[in-house]
This record gives sequence, structure tokens and C-alpha cells, in this order.
Amino acid sequence: MRLKKVFLSFVFLIFVAVPSVHAKLSFNLGKFQQQIEELRKSLKGEKSGSEIKQTSTRERVNVFGSVEGSPFVFVGNVYFIKAGTDHLPNFRALTPVGKIYTAVLNIKPRRFSEGFPGITNRFEWFAIDYKGQIYMPKSKRYRFALLSDDGSRLIIDGRVVIDNDGIHPPREKSGSVYLKRGVHTMEVQYFQGPRYYVALVLYVYKNGIKVPFDVREFAPVKLNDMGCKIRLTMNSAILFDFNSYSLKPEAIKVLNSVYKYLSNIEYQKIEVVGYTDNIGSKRYNLVLSRRRAMSVADYLMARGIPENLVEIKGMGEENPRYPNDTEQHRALNRRVEITVILCKNNNKPSSARERELEGVVEVYKDDVYIVVNPDCKCRRSYKVLGRFKNVIRELKGERIRVRGRIKKFSPWSGEIYVDDIL
Repeated sequence: MRLKKVFLSFVFLIFVAVPSVHAKLSFNLGKFQQQIEELRKSLKGEKSGSEIKQTSTRERVNVFGSVEGSPFVFVGNVYFIKAGTDHLPNFRALTPVGKIYTAVLNIKPRRFSEGFPGITNRFEWFAIDYKGQIYMPKSKRYRFALLSDDGSRLIIDGRVVIDNDGIHPPREKSGSVYLKRGVHTMEVQYFQGPRYYVALVLYVYKNGIKVPFDVREFAPVKLNDMGCKIRLTMNSAILFDFNSYSLKPEAIKVLNSVYKYLSNIEYQKIEVVGYTDNIGSKRYNLVLSRRRAMSVADYLMARGIPENLVEIKGMGEENPRYPNDTEQHRALNRRVEITVILCKNNNKPSSARERELEGVVEVYKDDVYIVVNPDCKCRRSYKVLGRFKNVIRELKGERIRVRGRIKKFSPWSGEIYVDDIL
């Protein structure tokens, strides 16, 4: 009997106790290896799984910009950098982890720990490369200032204007550059080293007074979102020489950005309308305005915009934005406007865009959203409209599939008029 008990104890030890201990050790070892891997990625500047934190639509804006916005402002690519970096990285050698949009860089010295909602929760050891197009109405020397914590750099047309690089507390440097009248490329590079404080302010001097630089004031394309319509306005001086309807070389860059924007949204129709000032005869201005509108439309159609969706008009001196009483006002009235018709009426998107949509329900105050690919940097948010809104609200946090009509404002956002829950 005693030998039998010893034998059974030995069997239990071999087949039950040892495997159990081995499993626990394996689990702890696996968890330890995972932590080591995330630390390795952090030191290399790579993205770890714990940093892919996606948040609700209302939180997708932070001090550095929004994950949704107009392409005619500053567009910033966000990068991870290695811990211990003490200078701006070579952005060409890095892969961006997300994209943000902002019109003004006006981040006064402050504490920063919220990360980049919609992209990552990292709040140290990151870099941003902002780029945008600007139109300078006069040829002259412009003066800028750049305040940052940590390093930053202002580059215009590939030339460094201000170098404020390195790890340092809030520090401001200034510089000036002569810019000809016309379109220029502006780039602001920035990196944040160790936690927790940041700063990034770009100033421009106007009549000797330093004010935050608002790229919308200098953007070659002005965007006005009117709900079911979006209006893009370009000054004729950007596109044409005086009394001409042939596109200038610098106009091509501007129209390429317009084409890229139009290619990423859905619309019913595009109206391209030309305007002039009141100098000259009405007939001459009418013909010139139409020819200018045709030049813009022809280029966009040659790039791939469907011809059957484009309407061309010449309005001459009609509908001036400003009184034609000064040269400055007359210059502003000489323009080409592109009106993008997004939907057939103000209440529902076109039934031609009816499709199925699957995503996670998110709620912010009175608004309800269906978020597609919520755990990916390519996530898209659609605001819910229609009689099913309150029903969908009760499904907060759940994944659902609906059928409806979509009005798309950008590659990342839009509205859906829900006809049915599948």
C-alpha cells in the first residue's frame, strides 16, 4: 500500500505539478519578453502596441493640431524619435505615424502629457514636420520669430531662415528673408525631447509688431465650408499674369493641391467661376473671366476630374467681394472660385452614395458617430443623421453595420443619413 502511494505521488508530480509550474513560468517569461520588446522599440523610436491609443472623435484635437482638417493650412507629419535624441532628426529617414492639421502654431510654454489623440498617447521623444504653401502679395523682406521647447527650425523655399535646434527650455530666435511676390513653400520642423513641457510659436512681424503667423491669411487657396457646399477661392494674381488667361508656372503647384483635395472627397458637381474688377469694358471682362475659369477647369479635367461634373462660368465684374474703389480691393475682386456641391439638398446626402458602413459607435454630447477602423491611424468618423440616431446612441461602444447615404467632407470624416440598421 505504501509503495502504491509513493508511486501515485510520483505520477502527480510528473504529470500535474511540474507542467503547472512550467506554464506559470512560461507565462511570466512571455510577459517579461513582451515588456523588453516594447522597451526596445521605444529606444529605437518605433511604435509599441501600448502607444496606439485611439480616442473618441471629440478628443482628436490637441495643441499641435487636429487629425482632420483642410489641406490648405499647415499639414504636419508626426514621427517617433529615439530616446536621448538631442537635435532635429533627418525626417527623410523616418516613417510618419500620423498626420495633423493646423492653421496657427501658437503653443505657448505649457505642460504636455495628452499625446496625440487619434494617433498615439506618446508625449515625449516625438517630432513633427509641418509644411504648407503661402502666397506673399508683395516683394519685400519679411521678418519671423520662432519660440520653441525643444528644438525647431523655419525653412522657406528650402532655405533655413531660423535655426532654433537642440534640447533647451523655451527659447526664441528671429530671422528675416526677402520673398518675391508669389507662392512659396514654408516648413516648420519641431521635436520634443524628455517630458513634460513643450512650446512652439511661429510669429511674423507686421508694422514692427510681432503676431502669431496664421497661414490662412497667406494661403493661396482659401477654403470656406458652407455645409453642403465648399468654396475654394484663388486670387487671379496667383494664377495669371495681368490681362492674361494662361496659367503661370507657380499656379500649377496650387492647382495640384486643389486636385488632390477634390480627389479625396465625394461631390455632385463642381462650378468653376471667374471674376474681374471693373477696369475695362463689361464685355471684355466677361470674356476674360470665362477664359480664366476655362483655364483652371481644363487643367483639373486634364488631371482627372470628370468633365461631366464640371460647370464653367464667367461673371466679369459682377458680384464683387469688395467695392472697386482701391487697387487693393480691385486685386481681391480678381479671382477664380471653385464651388464644390457635396449633396443635392441640405438635409440628406445623395441616394447615389447609399452604401453599407460598419464601425464602432461613439457619442459626444448630442452627436453620435460611427467610427470605421477605430484602432487604426486611417480611422474615419461619420456623424449619424436621421431617425435611427437615438437608437444608435444606445449602442455606444458596440460595433454595428448600417445602410445609409454618405456625405463625405474629407478622407477622415463625413455624415451618414442612416436608412437601416443591419
